Amino acid sequence: MTLDIDAGAMDHIRGKGGVCSITQEHVDTCFEPLPHTVIEYSAPASARRYDVHERDGVVLYVDRSMFFKGSVIRVRLGRFLFLRWLELPTHTLFASSD
Repeated sequence: MTLDIDAGAMDHIRGKGGVCSITQEHVDTCFEPLPHTVIEYSAPASARRYDVHERDGVVLYVDRSMFFKGSVIRVRLGRFLFLRWLELPTHTLFASSD
């Protein structure tokens, strides 16, 4: 897995403390559990199930159970007016054959 993170996302994470963990959890619904991506600006309690990526003072913990197109973890900064958030455009719910 390789990491492709834009400058805006790097600055956003630095502003939140420089550490970010990305996990996929399953939320119970009436029909079946649905996957939900959780982004937190802190280190996980245990790093066993995470791949750790460090770049320019930013530490990113990515859950190993997540799938990304082309094995590239792409992190982008989304924005609307005064709101800012992280986006994962290459994140998929299932493994692909590429």
